[in-house]
Amino acid sequence: MMPRYMYPTAYIYLFLEVQNLVMRIVSCLARYVTLDL
Repeated sequence: MMPRYMYPTAYIYLFLEVQNLVMRIVSCLARYVTLDL
């Protein structure tokens, strides 16, 4: 079990991971769109 004070940092790390994944997907989609144009 994680200590209670560790929860906010875990959520921040999870948010950063999700944000990184979203940015990667957006960049890939933008690349495909520019290739189509």
